[in-house]
Amino acid sequence: MQQWDTLFENGKLAEVSNIPTGIDHGNRISLLELHSTNGTTKKTMVIQESCFDDACSYVVYAPVDMRATNGNGMYDGDPDTVQLLPSGFTIVPDGPPWMTNGSLVTVSFQILADPNPHSDLSPAPVEVVKSLVTSVVHNIKNEVLGDSSEDH
Repeated sequence: MQQWDTLFENGKLAEVSNIPTGIDHGNRISLLELHSTNGTTKKTMVIQESCFDDACSYVVYAPVDMRATNGNGMYDGDPDTVQLLPSGFTIVPDGPPWMTNGSLVTVSFQILADPNPHSDLSPAPVEVVKSLVTSVVHNIKNEVLGDSSEDH
């Protein structure tokens, strides 16, 4: 399973369960579990929806802090205790399949930079987001081109 988001680079996502949403095997909603590099399970799960067809492809996902769900995936009835900040990307061909010379990639992230909505945003979170977007676009480009080199 390819990992696009570099926030998970220190761990590996493993699919726990999925619900198919179409005929293609890649069209599904998945529950993913984050494992650290030493094999232990983190307290984070990821809900992800993916869809692939001739018109476009997209992946939308949101990390879920399992501590907010009492550790068992179920929350206590108050949706405010489970914070979902979906992120994702779409890839749309630049024209019909027989004439496509490229694709348009749109990347979207929702990140809680500061829990206080009235505070000024410092430059540090902006640089983190800039680095994150650059890295994710690079990962997508390498996967689409079938190349993991740094030259692209």
